[in-house]
Amino acid sequence: MDIGELVEWAHRYDGYARLAATPDALTELLDPARRAWLDTGGIPDWCGVDLLRGWMFWLARADYFGGSDPDEWAALAVALSRHPDAQPADRPPVPRGVDPDGAVRILVWNTAWARPGSAADQWLVNQKPEGADVVVLAEACIDVVASWGGHVVDAGNDWGYRTSKDRRKVLLWSPRPWRDVQTGSTDSTRGRLVRGVTDTTAGPVTVVGVCVPWRMAHVASGRKDAAPWQEHERFLREFRDLLSNEDGERPLLLAGDFNQTIPASRAPKALSDLLIECLSGAKVLTSGYKAEVRLLNHVAILHGTDLKLEETLIVPAAQGQRRLSDHDLVEVKLQATLR
Repeated sequence: MDIGELVEWAHRYDGYARLAATPDALTELLDPARRAWLDTGGIPDWCGVDLLRGWMFWLARADYFGGSDPDEWAALAVALSRHPDAQPADRPPVPRGVDPDGAVRILVWNTAWARPGSAADQWLVNQKPEGADVVVLAEACIDVVASWGGHVVDAGNDWGYRTSKDRRKVLLWSPRPWRDVQTGSTDSTRGRLVRGVTDTTAGPVTVVGVCVPWRMAHVASGRKDAAPWQEHERFLREFRDLLSNEDGERPLLLAGDFNQTIPASRAPKALSDLLIECLSGAKVLTSGYKAEVRLLNHVAILHGTDLKLEETLIVPAAQGQRRLSDHDLVEVKLQATLR
């Protein structure tokens, strides 16, 4: 995120003259609000306009003397833009990738290895909402998203089967760059999990995209060394451990092909219970929805108390009578609310 315009704008408010006479006094005044920000990742709702403007002035000075946090700038820009007492002169320029209305649009689908130019590819292009913030695709060819522009990260092309130059078990797309990217590093998560941070219209979010092994993974194909559901269970146990290490610094979106319905329909109870344990503390935005086929694509949110569900759409992946995938598409819209 380019913060240059915000830094210039923030200097128009003299925090030393308006709030505190010295840098140390201003730092002390802002300390409770900044502690709340560092603890929760959200701007406290008790902050007034002057305090927010003084905070941005302080951040501009910090940027000049040693650097500043783009996430903090984005959160302050949204908070001031949406503050009910802010006058036009108090509203900052909105950084690219941040929308003061705060709607976040996420799309999730298993493309069934759709090729560029295929009917499924064209259908996906038509379904992608204008202004989509994050698209998570499972079993996808990377060339399918090449024409979209934007930025793509993926889990790699090795998940224990024959590798392919362009096939990915899971990839993440965003119109804005990804950072802090990590991929699965164990036998069960390699090629099936990718994590990254991107800026959305409501500020920065962490996204974890997954393609959980189906029940017959590596049973009769691939390594041929697993029992039914064994790879599925291994992945979920490692996924649970990974999520337990998330620090809650920003909203965390979990999305992809989980190869289970929620609530469970066919999975062994022990594994449906394990999936629920993995998602404990998260709000599953696709739980209980009906689909023309079993709904295996899901979206859940963790550490996102300032993002509220506005709409969940389940779109049948069909063109007339022809099925384009054995997974229906999921589109979720979230709305940001000031903490």
